[in-house]
Amino acid sequence: MRSLLPVLLLFLSACGHGIQLRGQITIPAETLRGISAEHPAELVVRAKIPGTQGRAPVEFPILGVALCAPTNEASQQVPVSSFEFSCAAEQNAEIVAWVVPRSSVEVSCLGEPATHSQRFHPEGGAALAEGHASVKVASRGPTRTSCKSGSIDFDLTVGH
Repeated sequence: MRSLLPVLLLFLSACGHGIQLRGQITIPAETLRGISAEHPAELVVRAKIPGTQGRAPVEFPILGVALCAPTNEASQQVPVSSFEFSCAAEQNAEIVAWVVPRSSVEVSCLGEPATHSQRFHPEGGAALAEGHASVKVASRGPTRTSCKSGSIDFDLTVGH
């Protein structure tokens, strides 16, 4: 059994293809008004690549960022990053972001870093703002197999 461990680790390290999600979401000042530690909100981001040509869809883990304090700036930029082991195909990724009001029980603004809730999307249109983007997946690098790595780079503004 011990002799299989190095072989297994070598095999797993060879499967390093994946898709990097990188972006920035802008939240306008009018959406940020009223957000505080007593009345927090959460930026919820969902990214998905539909399945095509016999490939299964790729769904990134849902990201949640607690919004606890208003800023004096005109808007707030929130960087978003995620990675999913998968093969990149020349197609579009669908990205959706919501700013959702939360209770101070769902989102804690007391600790560092602030914690987010486990609810993933607004129910019944409760979002303060939302934004959608369709972004081309950039595949890169010639490989000996049909599986290529890729990236999704985006800028998105949430609005009413």
